Amino acid sequence: MGVNAALTAAYTLQTQAQPAEPNSSLREQLQLALAVADGAKLRSLLTDSHPPVAPGAQIGTVTANISVPAAGITVDGVVRYELVHCILAQMPQFSDPRQCDECLTGGLGYQDYAHITRFRSDLKDLAQNIPLSQAIALLTHAGFEPDQISTILHLPTQGWYKSWWYSADKQGRFVYPFQRWMRSRHFSDGTFSLQYRDFYPEEAPVCFKADIRTVPVILQGEPQSFHQTLTRVNQARQALKTQQAILVCDRPSTLELQAYLCQNISVYGSDQILQLASTSCGHCIQPSCPLRGQLDSPVEKCRQFLRKL
Repeated sequence: MGVNAALTAAYTLQTQAQPAEPNSSLREQLQLALAVADGAKLRSLLTDSHPPVAPGAQIGTVTANISVPAAGITVDGVVRYELVHCILAQMPQFSDPRQCDECLTGGLGYQDYAHITRFRSDLKDLAQNIPLSQAIALLTHAGFEPDQISTILHLPTQGWYKSWWYSADKQGRFVYPFQRWMRSRHFSDGTFSLQYRDFYPEEAPVCFKADIRTVPVILQGEPQSFHQTLTRVNQARQALKTQQAILVCDRPSTLELQAYLCQNISVYGSDQILQLASTSCGHCIQPSCPLRGQLDSPVEKCRQFLRKL
């Protein structure tokens, strides 16, 4: 018996035993899936919606909460993700422009170097008076290696650390090179301040690396009109101060789908949400499987997976 068939059978037995609200089982499955899904599966929720919430290459860390109260309403789920705008390039560092013949893919030479660094941003603060552990964590998250972090944190007063980065285009591809200069200040109380300045060809990078986006996840109830569903979505977006939203619904008509898309709502199928739940053997109650309940099982996907409702 497949996953969906097992869930359907269990739900049928449950509703025969006692009355339940419409879609109570589906809502439970949605919240369960959001609660146990790991980062990769939550990214799938963002990238497999129609249209995708964000390009997969630009999605960093992802977290989720369920049954979130917001301004007098309760949102079925809230997904927070890191939208990455630029990444550190994997290349040797250098201080002399004449050494940059092989600094970027494509064999850019000195003239190209001058072209892609012709504009300079103002000096920006990355962090002020933070402890050493936080400074290391911040630079590590940006992509720097331990030896690079050590160099940045031990720069002389007038020293700069120069590195190459790529900014993303509208499709989420990291294709625009720019150079970033960083410097640090070490204070007597053991704290650090980090600053940076970017050199770029045309458009300045929008931030140091990424910003955090919030997306409400709404389950369409049955029966519920388009107006009622849209009202719930807009209330959630207004409460969370975001323009994005994911609507989980069961086989919307072509006209409904077009209407939701026009309202900047990403649609995700209700059958897809069940696939987000972890299918590890540690969560399975399939009585005929010898791996049932094994936390260290290598199995990630299984057609016989069955979870207790």
